[in-house]
Amino acid sequence: MPRVFLSYSRADEEFATALRQRLETEAPDISLWQDRTQMQGGVGWWQQIQDALERVEFMVLVTSDASLQSEIVRKEWRYARQQSVSFTSNGNTTRPPTGEQSSGRYSSRRASMGWRRDAREAGA
Repeated sequence: MPRVFLSYSRADEEFATALRQRLETEAPDISLWQDRTQMQGGVGWWQQIQDALERVEFMVLVTSDASLQSEIVRKEWRYARQQSVSFTSNGNTTRPPTGEQSSGRYSSRRASMGWRRDAREAGA
């Protein structure tokens, strides 16, 4: 079962795929969920995303201008928050994709060895 959900804008798909491939190579004990590799045809796309977010412990948000403006990324992020999914991003942003200010439930950390360590400790 995947422990990390990879969220990104379609404009960042090449980067997101490269990130997933790198993590699979460098940290094979961390199972990842990316829509392009995990989704099944003939099943509602949003239901599959919800199902994935209900199972994972972490979300990695590929942060870019495009992702911060993406309605789908915002929808994923909001649903992940409802499921108490921890998240990190690859960017320097201190604001979530909804444009909200930080709150007690929001924690921005750079995607680094730190989140990988956290994911490993959680059994991802």
